[in-house]
Amino acid sequence: MYLLHTILIYYKYLFFFNKFYKLFKDYFFDQLISFLYIDSQQNQFQLEYKLNYFLYFIIIMSNEAFKCHLKYQDNSEYQQYIVNSILQDKIIGNIFNECQVHQQEFNQNIIQILKNHKRLQELLKKVNIEFKNNNIITLKRVEVFTLILMMFFNLIERQFKCGNFYQINMEELKSSKQIVTQQKLKCITNYIKLFFSNRELIEQEEIQFIKNSINEEQYFKKQSILKSNQPINFRFTRQKNEDQIQSTVVDFANQNIGGQALNYKSCTQEDILMLLYTEAIICVLFVEPMKPNEAVLIQNLIKYNNYMGYESTFQHKNLEQFKWEEKYHLLAIDAEEFFDDKDQFSQKNINRELIKCYSGFEIALLRQPHFSISTGKWGCGIFKGNPYLKTLIQLMCFGQACNVTKDKKNQIIFNVSSDIELFNFGQELIKRKELITLNNIQVTLKTIQNNKFNNNEELKMKILNELQKQYNSKRYPFSKALLGCVIISFAGVLWNWHKN
Repeated sequence: MYLLHTILIYYKYLFFFNKFYKLFKDYFFDQLISFLYIDSQQNQFQLEYKLNYFLYFIIIMSNEAFKCHLKYQDNSEYQQYIVNSILQDKIIGNIFNECQVHQQEFNQNIIQILKNHKRLQELLKKVNIEFKNNNIITLKRVEVFTLILMMFFNLIERQFKCGNFYQINMEELKSSKQIVTQQKLKCITNYIKLFFSNRELIEQEEIQFIKNSINEEQYFKKQSILKSNQPINFRFTRQKNEDQIQSTVVDFANQNIGGQALNYKSCTQEDILMLLYTEAIICVLFVEPMKPNEAVLIQNLIKYNNYMGYESTFQHKNLEQFKWEEKYHLLAIDAEEFFDDKDQFSQKNINRELIKCYSGFEIALLRQPHFSISTGKWGCGIFKGNPYLKTLIQLMCFGQACNVTKDKKNQIIFNVSSDIELFNFGQELIKRKELITLNNIQVTLKTIQNNKFNNNEELKMKILNELQKQYNSKRYPFSKALLGCVIISFAGVLWNWHKN
C-alpha cells in the first residue's frame, strides 16, 4: 500500500517535471534524488511535503512566475473601476465614520494614488527587480502604503501559487465571516487609518528589506571564535517577543515568509507579527521562499496594532498610544520542521539550525548593533523543536555574531510567555552566567548531539551539569593537577610498601 501511494504521488508531479526538465537538466537529477530521498522512518506526509517544496522551488526558478503584475490595463474603464471600488467599499468607506470630512479627504487621496496607473506599474517593477538582484530594497512608507492599498483592492496578480502562503490580495479577508478573519481585517484597516492620519510625519521615512545568506563553509571558517570565554549577555522574561521596546523582534517564520497572515484560517506568531507591524506584510510580494542558509531582516517598522489571544482566540486591540517615533526591526528565520523528536539532535540538523540562526543574528547586529535580539521558543510550536536545544543554539549564534561585530554589550532576550519550566531553566542559566560562554556552549552542544533523552528534565540536567563541568575544569586546573600528583605519589608509596 505504501509503495502504491508513493508511485501515485510521483506520478502526480511527473507532467510538471517533464515540462521543466530542459531548464534544469544539469541540476535536476542530483537535487531531486538527494532532496526526495526517503528512508524507512519517513511517511507519506513527509514525501508529499518534500515534493511540494521542490515543486514551489521549480516554479520560482522558471523565470517570471514570482513577479507581480497589475491586473488591469490603463484605460478609462480602469479609472472608473478604481473610483467605484473605493466609493462602494463598505470597509474603506467607514474608516473615518466619526468624521465625514476626514472620510471624504481620505477617499479622494487614495483615489488619486490608485488612479496613477503608471506609477503603480513602476512601483511593482521596482519591487520585482531590486530585491531579487541586490538582496535589499529600500521603500518609503508611502510606497509601502500604496502597495498595501493595491493588495486591499485586489489589483495585483502573479502566476506563483503556494497553497495558503503568499496570498497577495485581501479579498479572502474581506469576504470571510469568520471571527479571526474579521479581527485580521481590523488590523489592516487600523493601519490604513493611522498611516493616513499621521502621513505628514512618517510618509517619507524609509523601510529596508534585507536578505542575508551564509553557506556552511563560511560558517565553519568562523569556528576559531568559539574559543572565546567572554560571557554572553542574556536574560529571560515571561513576556512575548513583540513586548520588548525598540528591539529586533525574531519572527518564527515559515520558509514562505509572511506566513498565512492574509489567509482566513491561520493566526500563528508570524501572522500576528505581520499584522502588528503591518508594513512588513508586503514581503509576500517580492521575498521568495527562504533557503536553509538565508534570513530576512525588515528594518524601521512601526507598531500599528496590539492584540490578545492566539490562533482562534486572536483579537485586535488598539494601541494605548500610537508612538510612531518607536522603531522596531523584524528578523525572519525559519526553523526546520521535525517529524521525529530525536532527529533534531543529529549533527546535521543542529548544524542546519546554527547556520540559519547565525545568518539572521549576524545581519541584525551588523545593521542594528544597539537593538537587542528579542526571541523565544523559536521553532518549538508546530515545528516540534526542543526548547532547551533551541535555547543553546540561539545563545551560541548570538555569541558568535557579537564577536564578529565586536559588540560585547548587546543582549539576547528570551521571551518564554507561559512556559514556566523554560523560564526556570533560564533562571538556572542566569545563576551560572559566568559559565555561559561560546566555548562552553559549543562543548555542551557536542555532548548532547546524537543523543536520546527520555524527557526534557533529563536533557535540562545534562546541559546544566555539562556547563558546570566545563567551568570546574577551567577554574580548578591547578587543584586537579595537584590531586593527580598526590594520587600518583600515594600509589608509588603503596607499591614500595608492597614490594618490601
